[in-house]
Amino acid sequence: MLDRVTPAVRAALGRLSHLPVVGTVILRGRARLEDREQQAVARRPMTRVVDDLRDRTGSPEPDGPAPVFVLAAGWRSGSTLVQRLVMSSGDVFLWGEPFDRSSPISTLTAQARPMRRDWPPREWLIDPDSPPADRLVNDWIATLSPPLERLADAHRAYLTTLLRPPATFTGSRWGAKEVRLSGEDAVWLSHLYPAASFVFVVRNPWDAYASYKGIRRWYHRWPDAMVSSVAQYATLWNDLAASFLAVSEEVNGTLLRHEDLSDPDRLDELDAFLGAPVDRAVLGTRRPGPDVWRPRRLSRWDSWQIDHIAGETATRLGYGD
Repeated sequence: MLDRVTPAVRAALGRLSHLPVVGTVILRGRARLEDREQQAVARRPMTRVVDDLRDRTGSPEPDGPAPVFVLAAGWRSGSTLVQRLVMSSGDVFLWGEPFDRSSPISTLTAQARPMRRDWPPREWLIDPDSPPADRLVNDWIATLSPPLERLADAHRAYLTTLLRPPATFTGSRWGAKEVRLSGEDAVWLSHLYPAASFVFVVRNPWDAYASYKGIRRWYHRWPDAMVSSVAQYATLWNDLAASFLAVSEEVNGTLLRHEDLSDPDRLDELDAFLGAPVDRAVLGTRRPGPDVWRPRRLSRWDSWQIDHIAGETATRLGYGD
């Protein structure tokens, strides 16, 4: 609706804006209208962003790297165990939350999000019909931009370099384990790497928070978004888990519940998904990190908060209070 009325409204506002007092009011209104429109653009799902880009640049070649990404719904979800399990196949090397405070992957998704069919405008972009470079000085070049397809090309080259496995690794695939990335990030990664695979890991949110309750000082987004309360953790879990459910069929993904790691049939399905058998013995060995946190007892308030915020998504995943 907003997209249909905006051009007419803008034209009317423009005719009135020369009046001093009215002009100030009109300019403020135009700014609010523009902001509402851009906020709506920012809320579009990444599937629409990717569709718009493919309409303008075409789809990436399906050949090339086939990375594996393990994306978990927050901390204390068993993500490191799944990381070790996937690596036990000998064919995949997974980094663990590389440079987490720098958000090296989610910032790429943020760069792609503004892209749409009409932005950036075609006249901003260099193309084969553009004047020779030495003549551009005589043109309007304030917004001169590279060809649109270079954004994905640059992101792909950056991640392929950043996540390249050590020289001593003899397998053929690489990737990363992450606990902050959403399904929206998976959609962008799938655009960059059409042959990528995604293992989405979730855990019962009550159990996951009981394990995190003694920590409560890690950042979802550094340095502005520390997760230090039950409400913040439940919101993060809900947002990530719901996003996994939303995109798991849009990308080459499989949803793995932490509680199902003891199910032989589910592990057989994971073998088939990865194209390589994982070593079940990994599940019987613990490799605790430098700090050990014991689960804390949840208060009734904790349990109610989790149910209130994340209960619907938890039910969809087969969990209950």
